Amino acid sequence: MATIRDIAKAAGVSVATVSHVVNQTRYVSPELKAKVERAIEEADSVPNFVARKRAAEEVETRGEQMQYVILLTTDLESPYSLSLRKRIREKLAKEGYDLIVFDISGQDRIRLLQEIHSGAGNLKGVLVSVSNPSEEMIRYISSYSVPMVVIGNQIPGISCDRVCSANYEGAYNATSHLIRSGHEKIAILCGADEVESNRDRIQGYMRALKANNIEYLDSLVVDNLGGKKRIHDILSRMLTGAHVPTAMFLANYEIVLNTYRFLSENSIQCPRDVSIVGFNDFQWASYVEPALTTIRQDVDSMSENAVRLLLSRIRGQNSSKHEQLIEIPTELCIRSSTKSMGKGPFGEDAGDISDVSISEEEKKNSRKGKYTAAISFHYSGKSWMHLQEMGIREIFDKLDISIISITDAHFDPQLQVKQLKSIQILEPDILISIPADTKVTADAYRGFVGTKTRLIFISNVPEGILPEDYVTCVSVNELSHGRNIGRGIGEYMRKHGLTRIAVIKHKSEGFYATRQRDQAGMQIIEEEYPELEICAVEEFDREEDAYEITCRLMKEHPEIQGMYVSWEGPTEYVQNALRDVGRPDVAISTGDLEYNMAMSIAAGGAVKAVSAQCPYDQGQAIALSAAKALLGEHIPSYISVEPVFTDKYNLAKSWKKVHKEELPADIREALNRSFIKENN
Repeated sequence: MATIRDIAKAAGVSVATVSHVVNQTRYVSPELKAKVERAIEEADSVPNFVARKRAAEEVETRGEQMQYVILLTTDLESPYSLSLRKRIREKLAKEGYDLIVFDISGQDRIRLLQEIHSGAGNLKGVLVSVSNPSEEMIRYISSYSVPMVVIGNQIPGISCDRVCSANYEGAYNATSHLIRSGHEKIAILCGADEVESNRDRIQGYMRALKANNIEYLDSLVVDNLGGKKRIHDILSRMLTGAHVPTAMFLANYEIVLNTYRFLSENSIQCPRDVSIVGFNDFQWASYVEPALTTIRQDVDSMSENAVRLLLSRIRGQNSSKHEQLIEIPTELCIRSSTKSMGKGPFGEDAGDISDVSISEEEKKNSRKGKYTAAISFHYSGKSWMHLQEMGIREIFDKLDISIISITDAHFDPQLQVKQLKSIQILEPDILISIPADTKVTADAYRGFVGTKTRLIFISNVPEGILPEDYVTCVSVNELSHGRNIGRGIGEYMRKHGLTRIAVIKHKSEGFYATRQRDQAGMQIIEEEYPELEICAVEEFDREEDAYEITCRLMKEHPEIQGMYVSWEGPTEYVQNALRDVGRPDVAISTGDLEYNMAMSIAAGGAVKAVSAQCPYDQGQAIALSAAKALLGEHIPSYISVEPVFTDKYNLAKSWKKVHKEELPADIREALNRSFIKENN
């Protein structure tokens, strides 16, 4: 910290001149005064002799005008602290009290405050928000004889009312969210272990593991973290060690910030390589890439209760000698930094596209093989199929793998059976297919088992086909897909204070992928949005059935305000039905970012959110798997590709990621009009 001599040297004046400028004890020319003031402003931090003068003037000035409260803190910069101070100041001002904030980290600052506050007559109360206080801090805090309320961690030797977040509960919910997403190797990184909030968070984490019969590993629990270097060193060891976590719970702002930096600097992708949940909901949490899933502390409620408790003591409304503790519940805010651990049809862990990367040598060998491939789609009338085909073709063209047949069954399983028999005559080296019906088509697929043709399935595996009968099944991560859809309706309903929903899902007999998606969607709604009431759950067989189902639902349950729908196709029928019965106000969350869904989101229609598959990326994973299989390489039997949660706030970005092109002009115009309307 700069001294008076440092300021004098920087300004090119005497120490006496600096003193006269600060204390206004003698005339100093404007030129010299400007030099001194500039040197003070350019100092790394405000010098003590300046801070002392400014603080004393502030106390004196405010003290003459009104009663005031002091907030003692060791944190002036974190988003949590900034938000807390702002709300406390607002609430005190409404009650006729001013707020003065002092940083008490360090002995010099404590001595400075002792000088300032000796004889300060209009001080009516003290709020304290400190982390890991020293003995000197505790002695200083206890020297106040006015009413006091502690916000956050308990302070040894200080007996007063206290308000804090439910840290144990928040950590339990964060860890449980990761467990429900399929994670078992979950790390927790936090600050000093002697701090109460950190101990509570570790205990909440441990309870969640125990409740789900997951082994506790010392190597995945790290405390006393602080500073960029130590955090980066720990992450470097943890993410390359024997027990590499698939998810991390980061217990404070500093750790979150430095973890994001570390991942970026080391080309580690979140959530593909590791999922993250942070404690505290920072202002930028929604805007980083990926958007951060957090445990949100209710700062408004904390500040309101702290001020209420303090004023009740100041005004004599509460003379009880018993300290009051108020624990404020936290809230889980699900965003994009967590993914579900995909599971295949036989319970196997999912691989991803990084598991099927291909070397230059493998590319050469593939070109020498002159391999052939056929594709059998259940339906090719959507951009989802076209983008899959684009991804496949791009890889196959580079590897000289010829596509000798592409068929479209138009959702007719009997037609697909005939098409598969025709393909079998061609004897391709690879058959890529998505079954129109897993039962009806099963025998036709079994006809390829044991022949030269290797099988790769998209999304679903036909009945009776075992892992040894095919190369791999490539799909969207259905757990993430369903959770995104559930999250979409849950977040919209919560934001707008709505509570009643319906679920319209596929019967999914034999369709493992769709069943897994809808189960995950139902789970997130029930567990993470408990305020929602599910008025009805309906199943459809054909997409068009969703129209009659919706009409009947709205007649039987007019109270419905939102809907979960399995994917885009039936959603079109749901939207039509809602328009026809005069209920366009009902919100929808669904799957797949087709043009019509994007337009509805952009124009403020019924669709509020979608979970967007990345079919082009899935196509590339399919093609790479085919090439490696033909070269005799081992391929994970199930490969999943993460979907993208999409609402109007990231629509343009999601469209480009999914469709590999800019958002169409008419959708962009509709989106712009929607934002203008929202801001007005």
